[in-house]
Amino acid sequence: MKILKLQKNKILFENGVEISLQKKTIDEYKLKEGIDLAKDIYLELVERVVLSFSYWLLEKRDYSVREITTKLIMKYREKDIVLKIVEKLKGHNYLNDRDFAVSFINCHKSWGSRKLEYNLLMKGVDRNIIRELLEDNQDDEIEEIKKLWIKMGNKEERKKIESLMRKGFQYSAIREAKKEL
Repeated sequence: MKILKLQKNKILFENGVEISLQKKTIDEYKLKEGIDLAKDIYLELVERVVLSFSYWLLEKRDYSVREITTKLIMKYREKDIVLKIVEKLKGHNYLNDRDFAVSFINCHKSWGSRKLEYNLLMKGVDRNIIRELLEDNQDDEIEEIKKLWIKMGNKEERKKIESLMRKGFQYSAIREAKKEL
């Protein structure tokens, strides 16, 4: 794989992949503009960078397996390496869809089960995991509806119901919470 451009710590390869390496690594591999790298060395460098970038991403926030896989493949284009790194991260329990879903649900308590389910499905979480977690969450949902209902104050009942439904709460749950109030 030919190096087209080398600026400071950024390397652009002929296949369009751009990676950032430490100066020490660049010196270690004697990387220069215009040289042709062996495929195994190229893959080794990309693997280092993908792993490093994965840790950086996971430091910022939680990701589902599909989210991080897609992000890494889009950036580095080496599907085999990305899948290897994702398996490594799963093995160390840095990536876990169940834990991700629990965290996501806790961060979005003001959303109803429908909206949560839709968003988690879009992030690649398994439907069975979502349903199991949302079943445990039903009692909390009624309490959240009550809080939101009170918070909306003197609005028309119809507008309150519409607002809650837009947040993903089911009409039956809204009715039940309204009865309890």
